[in-house]
Amino acid sequence: MTHSRPHSIIACVLVTAVVAVTLEAAEPKQGEHVIVEHPQEQFRIPDQELPGVKRRAEAGDREAAMRLATYYSLFLDNNDKRNRELEIHYYKVAATHGSQAGIEMLISTYSRSTDRFDLSKACHWRRELKRLAAQENIQIQSDAEWYYDLYSEYFVARRSVESKRYKKLGLQFLECAASLGLKEAQRELTKIYSGDSEVRGERKGIGPCICGELPTGPEPASSPK
Repeated sequence: MTHSRPHSIIACVLVTAVVAVTLEAAEPKQGEHVIVEHPQEQFRIPDQELPGVKRRAEAGDREAAMRLATYYSLFLDNNDKRNRELEIHYYKVAATHGSQAGIEMLISTYSRSTDRFDLSKACHWRRELKRLAAQENIQIQSDAEWYYDLYSEYFVARRSVESKRYKKLGLQFLECAASLGLKEAQRELTKIYSGDSEVRGERKGIGPCICGELPTGPEPASSPK
């Protein structure tokens, strides 16, 4: 037992020294900057790479365009007006060059965003998605399913928001889904109108499907981009 004591003392001294050095190294010295990792670090584009990524995107590289769109929407402050404009710009660049993800992000933005809501643009990009799906044999939601999802968003998920506009819009989406033959939508519509006289009275003010028949094919020149 008498021989183990010096070894124990040496071990304690070494541990203490290591801890002290570690703590000293962890403390920033005067003039040094502490780098805090960004919560969306994976979307960062280093400053020296940014010009090259932009050139590739504008030349038609849809992956570069999507990378820029996520950089402006997720890495940078998306409350900044210019960042939001650049986000949409690069989604459009990606979509124009055949990016399914880019098109779907535009549809979602224009059909669900509270401050960028524009159904005419959502319908345009929905038609573009159908055109791309037909060209490349891609499986996508049917029009009826898309309308039903929007009904769920506006009539169901946003019911806590006191807005007749949301309610009417949700019903219009449901009418569209039902008219296109979606059985679930037809059952839901029957249940809503049979159980709520106020809603039943609003049915007269609901117009035809918002996007019409949503055919594939070239878009008229006047359609929003």
